[in-house]
Amino acid sequence: MNVTGSGSFDARRLVIELRRWADGIRRREMERARRRLGGFTREQAEVIDAATSAIVNKLLHIPAVRIRQLARDGHGAEVVGLMRRVLGAVL
Repeated sequence: MNVTGSGSFDARRLVIELRRWADGIRRREMERARRRLGGFTREQAEVIDAATSAIVNKLLHIPAVRIRQLARDGHGAEVVGLMRRVLGAVL
């Protein structure tokens, strides 16, 4: 993370890392479901992909907004520290 003395940091990078982490979980669970069901048709895969992507986006929207706001308010270093403590090494 790029933390500066002013308390600002690259909120965009943290949000990207958070989304990448969540999307990895989503993709692994999709693959797990595909194996359990013996595969999906192309249409089913597209529908499931869109639905699960929408879920991830909706779940992460407010945290992403809050991360950006906290960064603007000078709490970037605190956000990074807290996210690392909460999520451990996944970010």
